[in-house]
Amino acid sequence: WIMSVSNCAVRGRVAHKSCTHSFKKSRRHNLASALASHDASSSSRSASSKQPAVVQMDRRAFSIMLSSVPLSISSLVTPAAAFAKTPSGFTVKKDLQDGYEFLYPFGWTEVEVQGQDTVYKDVIEPLESVSVNVIPTQTERLSDIGSPEDVGKQLLSKVLTSPSQSPKLVGAGVRQDKDGNDYYTIEYLTKAPNYIRHGLTVIAIKNGKFFICNTGSNEKRWDAMKDKLKVVVNSFTLVPALSGAVGATIPTF
Repeated sequence: WIMSVSNCAVRGRVAHKSCTHSFKKSRRHNLASALASHDASSSSRSASSKQPAVVQMDRRAFSIMLSSVPLSISSLVTPAAAFAKTPSGFTVKKDLQDGYEFLYPFGWTEVEVQGQDTVYKDVIEPLESVSVNVIPTQTERLSDIGSPEDVGKQLLSKVLTSPSQSPKLVGAGVRQDKDGNDYYTIEYLTKAPNYIRHGLTVIAIKNGKFFICNTGSNEKRWDAMKDKLKVVVNSFTLVPALSGAVGATIPTF
């Protein structure tokens, strides 16, 4: 979804802003619906151990696409503790209302996009950006939804791509912080008619919130940007939210 946001932002047209809001709202709804479906099925799973933990989806499209794609995570996941000190060329973004922080490349500019909690982008290379979305959920652990690969496929199918794009999962992995919070990281390609975007996404769940941190670049610039983008997703960390801060209250569903 970040592609449409970036393209609309760089053109600066009112019509595109309207289009972006509609598209983002649709993708946010898709994920919220998937989470709601999983939450609704949680109680029935307790009555039957045969009930699948993963929200069902059509996997035929992936069977051919992914049959020859090895999932490699050796260079994908780095403990966030490795970034105890801010690396040169990066800036820290800390949100104490929702309770998260991450690093982004120096020079990226914050832009406001409806439907997203935070967005930073390169004003020259619109495909290079990072966004964070926070969605309420009753799911307590990522493992309740599925493995990194399963969740990655669902995100690619329902949230991270538009119908006109062809997604391909490249890799998936998991890391855990010192507080025991799990983070799933996925790497993927999305092919559009006039470009290929190489993306990285990290997701986490805590205190009734589903967090999605998404970044990427044009495939043509991947070799130049991949190290920086991996710093972005690997630095994403859940932190204590300020007590009484706006947005820190966990909604009840």
